[in-house]
Amino acid sequence: MNHTKSRRAIKDYNKVLEINPQDADAYYSRGNVYSDLKEYDKAIKDYNKALEIDPQYAYAYSGRGNVYSDLKEYDKAMAEYSKAIEINPQYADAYYNRGLVYHNLKEYDKAMADYNKTIEINPQYADAYLVRGLVYDDLKEYDKAMADYNKAIEINPQYAYVYYNRGNVYYNLKEYDKAIKDYNKALEIDPQYADASNNKKLAEEAKRNQ
Repeated sequence: MNHTKSRRAIKDYNKVLEINPQDADAYYSRGNVYSDLKEYDKAIKDYNKALEIDPQYAYAYSGRGNVYSDLKEYDKAMAEYSKAIEINPQYADAYYNRGLVYHNLKEYDKAMADYNKTIEINPQYADAYLVRGLVYDDLKEYDKAMADYNKAIEINPQYAYVYYNRGNVYYNLKEYDKAIKDYNKALEIDPQYADASNNKKLAEEAKRNQ
């Protein structure tokens, strides 16, 4: 959502809340807009209000967790996602986002467990395959990383970041032709993808020096 649309959305939610000040969904949705705008204090205030109205509002806990995660307050983020999961044990996004926090903290086993749970709940969750692949990548389990990247691409064939990361696996395995092909695909989808362009040059140079 661009800045103008975001401001318009906030005005719309303001009108809803003027009519019904007890509309938890409107507070939650306005909080999401504030979060996207990085106006975190306002976002937290709206999530708090949504939870004051409905203490079992799992999405509001998760929204608050996203703010804390953006602010790198990972302990707080973890607590929010865990509360959301406690309320709704089938909340795939909460597992996914908690997994990202564990991943950032390099607690790979816990990250993997949350990514696995995300995929169990929603087998079409392309981002979960991507980030699980990144864990395998970090652990140098390249076959497993490749399988997850392949699945993410199967679900979303226009996912430039996945092609880029699969290209990196091929590069690490010294399969430079395949790496270059994936970097090219990433650049076809996103011509401004600087990392893909840089790594393509590295792969081409490595291929020449074989």
